[in-house]
Amino acid sequence: MTDVLNTATRRVKLQFDKQGNPFFESVKSPDSFKQRALCVNPPHNVIPVIFVPGIMGTNLKLADNKGAAWAPPNGTLEGIGAATKGTFQDPAERQVLFDPNNTEVNPDGPCQVPDSLFWLTTAEAKRRGWGALHQDSYHPILQQLEISLNDQYSLPGRPQAHGNHPLPEIGMLSHLAGSSSPPPQAPGYNRPPDYASIAAEAVKAWNTQPRAL
Repeated sequence: MTDVLNTATRRVKLQFDKQGNPFFESVKSPDSFKQRALCVNPPHNVIPVIFVPGIMGTNLKLADNKGAAWAPPNGTLEGIGAATKGTFQDPAERQVLFDPNNTEVNPDGPCQVPDSLFWLTTAEAKRRGWGALHQDSYHPILQQLEISLNDQYSLPGRPQAHGNHPLPEIGMLSHLAGSSSPPPQAPGYNRPPDYASIAAEAVKAWNTQPRAL
């Protein structure tokens, strides 16, 4: 077995409990294994970053649990299936499906956060509304925002030889954010949204959580 330096660390993914308090999960290892777990606590103060998709990028469902109204396809096979289904829909049916009075945002769309994103879990991404957005179009952008706004490196946890390097914008973001955390929120919509209300709700929800930090 290769010796591990006493200064070696491994990044542990940040998680949140039901009360919004941060926590980390790790496993025990033998005393001879010197690699330490690195847990990066987020600041409590928040600067809301609200990502608004194009209107066709929101997953919609019919009101009163009557099924999906609009679910942009992910991947080639889903795209073929959606195109085939669309050819058999008449104008009257499409009018019902896209009537904002009969539809609402569906927050339960596909959402999967990679293990390499240490600031975020899939459950937390869904809580922030990511499941309401088209996965193929917007989740890569949201993940990059999460890294750029909350981390110092382009590929957190990876060695420099694998392409990991300090983010050039981190100095500006650190200066602007100070001791604040900017978690990207992603509200979907089926009509023009009230951005001021969305921002106020995001700040209120964060600041009413127990101050566990």
